[in-house]
Amino acid sequence: MALPYRISYRIGQCLSAICLSAMLLDSPLAQAQPQAQPQTKFAPGVTLLPPPHAGAQPLPKGTITAVLRDPKGGIWLAFSGDSGDAQTKTTLAYLDINQGQVRTVVSLPQGRVQALQLAGDQLWLAIASEGANQLLSFSRSSTTPSQLIPRLSLPLPSQPTALALDARGRLWAATQAISAQPGSLFFLAPRSTKLQEVSGLPTGDVTALSFNNQRLWVGLRLSDRIGSALLAFDPDRQLVVDQVRGLPLGGVDLLHTDSRGRLWVSTRLEGLERSSLARIDPRNARLIAQIANLPVGPIASLVSDSSDSLWIGYSSNQYGPNQIEGQLVRVDPGRGLVLERSQGLPSAPITALTIDSSNQLWLGLASSRAAERLIRLDPTAQRLGRSLPVPQSGLLTDLQFDDQGRGWAVLSTLEGHDQLWRLDSSQHQWVTNFKLNERVSAFKVTAKGDLWLGLNDPNQALSQPRGRLVRLDPDQQRFSAVAGLPTGLVSLLGTNAKGSLWSVISTGFSDQVVRLDPQSSGQPTPVANLPTGLVTALVFGPHQQVWLGMDYGRLLRLNPAWSRVEAQVPKLPPAPIQTLLPSNEQLWVLTGPYPGGPSASLLQIDPKQSKVLARWELEGSVTALSLDSAQNLWLAAYDTTSNRSNLIRLSPSSSHPSARLSELTGKITRLQQGDADHLWVVLSQTQNGVSQKSQLLQIDTRRARLSGSVQGLPGQAVTVVSRNAKGQIWLASHDFKRQQSYLLALKPSQFPALQPQIQRNLLTWQIALEKPANAELLGYVFRIGELPWQQVNTQETQQTFSYLRFGLFARSHVLEIYPLYAGGFGPVTRLEFRFSGLRLLLLLGLPVGMLVLTLGSILLWHRHNQQRQASALPLSSEPS
Repeated sequence: MALPYRISYRIGQCLSAICLSAMLLDSPLAQAQPQAQPQTKFAPGVTLLPPPHAGAQPLPKGTITAVLRDPKGGIWLAFSGDSGDAQTKTTLAYLDINQGQVRTVVSLPQGRVQALQLAGDQLWLAIASEGANQLLSFSRSSTTPSQLIPRLSLPLPSQPTALALDARGRLWAATQAISAQPGSLFFLAPRSTKLQEVSGLPTGDVTALSFNNQRLWVGLRLSDRIGSALLAFDPDRQLVVDQVRGLPLGGVDLLHTDSRGRLWVSTRLEGLERSSLARIDPRNARLIAQIANLPVGPIASLVSDSSDSLWIGYSSNQYGPNQIEGQLVRVDPGRGLVLERSQGLPSAPITALTIDSSNQLWLGLASSRAAERLIRLDPTAQRLGRSLPVPQSGLLTDLQFDDQGRGWAVLSTLEGHDQLWRLDSSQHQWVTNFKLNERVSAFKVTAKGDLWLGLNDPNQALSQPRGRLVRLDPDQQRFSAVAGLPTGLVSLLGTNAKGSLWSVISTGFSDQVVRLDPQSSGQPTPVANLPTGLVTALVFGPHQQVWLGMDYGRLLRLNPAWSRVEAQVPKLPPAPIQTLLPSNEQLWVLTGPYPGGPSASLLQIDPKQSKVLARWELEGSVTALSLDSAQNLWLAAYDTTSNRSNLIRLSPSSSHPSARLSELTGKITRLQQGDADHLWVVLSQTQNGVSQKSQLLQIDTRRARLSGSVQGLPGQAVTVVSRNAKGQIWLASHDFKRQQSYLLALKPSQFPALQPQIQRNLLTWQIALEKPANAELLGYVFRIGELPWQQVNTQETQQTFSYLRFGLFARSHVLEIYPLYAGGFGPVTRLEFRFSGLRLLLLLGLPVGMLVLTLGSILLWHRHNQQRQASALPLSSEPS
């Protein structure tokens, strides 16, 4: 049974290029024509509504004063005219977000819609009018959510300000105070038609409501127009149970509960028109933090997306020299800092803000241009640079970079041969290409810029594979073949830290491994005493070790100097080794199942002793593995039945998963380490095994949660994710409709990174940060280990940090420094300080040595003092 398995395994490996070509030709989407996307003059990701189709309704006139996301799809928009504008009617519209078309328009009583709220199958509106303030409700159709039926109209004593829904389905409405009276708060029970008023509130306007942690949070602007109050109200007992103290100056304007249950409060001082934003702990009604570096101006709206970002929309500011208009900023709620300010938006105040089910932002703008009153913004579109099409049709299968920034891409064409393209990553353009008459079976770009290719003839017999190994001199643009190799197909290539090239050559039934030293002119050296079988993985681990994974669960460690097998790891599952992933101190091994064989297993190996440290049996198919900057392992597992993926984090020091991201719809095809804090995930939506759409997710590796996504990638499948020497991420995507590959680069941070210079002695590290040119640096945010974040400005620190070692028994500490620029948040500078045993011993012995030295000095001084006193005494005389 061993011989058929080996033959089928190698035949499947040789047929991969043919399958890719067949997939290109037989794709059911090959004849489809792409839809034209609306063009705008604004920044990438900003989309205007397309013109209405024939018979469709246009967007109503007026300013969008309220917006609400419908859980069944679509958004509700309330349009109102300006004060004194009798020409513009108050209307309610339902927008189909997929088609960008208005489906329903309902005329409302004249006034201004202050708030929208869904309660089951009912849609509630709070309308403020000089004639009659009221609450209106409409019943929604169960089959068509956009169809509305008028239901109730309830009068209010004063102008409404906010609506909220509690856990029992009761509707709560807040109104302004009348002539220095306490603010009014009403509630309406389900199936009731009568409002009930709540008493006992302070004197002032009730301006904001939010239900969080089984409490109704009530925000007020007190009657003195300076102070504010934020009350925790028990909706069942109908009394105030707690109050937040220490709020920023000014009345409460907005309350918002984000996707993680955090409570945010926006306060504003009338006259100055400057808003503050603070975070409240809803469990104990305590003020936790206040957002730093906010722009000047009044906050008009707050919304949070699925990636745990907080978006703030500003209206126009008519006070002070720093006027802003229509500004949108993104805040990291965990660190409490502004990350970025969106550029390229229409110049108009933001009046409403919401986010749909696709994580797209919708902005209502008070613009004089009808086409700019409602826009859609992809929050991540500005992260992508312009796409770079490959000039030749085909599938881009590999992309590697050298240390000089040159990129090399392998393109598989339908003519039966491959092409090699050179990329200038700094200029974002193709430089040259090489047409090969063969298929590329293995490809390796060294750090110095040397290119090694394994080539084979695609027309040869599969039972007798033949190939050759060639080297490309990028400067001379000349190929040279390597002589003295065994006859076979080059399947794997790798280089170690000393520059030696290791090659795996398949002869059909067994593999051979040879070592080649490019610096010498000697013949390739084959690895002695290699067992018969197929080599499935080749990696270079810590301590200059070379590891081979083979079929039947064989893991071998080679001696690189003598080209011999020096150890084999025992007690592995009898399944082919799929992946080897080395870390600083461990080697991760993934063994895969074959038909009728054992399930997939993940093993942790001690590379020094060549023994198994831990083993996990895995459910489902493992589709990707990667390490983060902290050497944690991230594993993607896919369930074909539910079409969902789980992303699991394993710590090298623990036998249990330390974090899990569950229920990601789709198949994770690739994982790629990004910067020090993030991991990039390619998530594909497949149908009948063919990718229909791909998106790029960004994972915060420290907090183990989704921190962003990149949508709008050209084509349907991401085929390559690569990282160059500068840490920039490059993507290759393929469009099956046009049979075209594209290359894209994630834009680097708009703010430059800090360049640290470290001077150290026994106890202290002096870290000087070089200030970037052409960037307004306001200060730093830093922390040591897991201590809280601290913020300082440049005048206080003078760009220098002194790091004092205070934990004598810890082996290492991490200092994280984030630069704070005028426009947002820069990339992290992470410095890890490690201590050897000798240094720890010195640090531990220093206090003891100082104590011994001090006590010894005291004893010596005391003895010397006694001797001096004795010598100073007068001689005694004998008694007479």
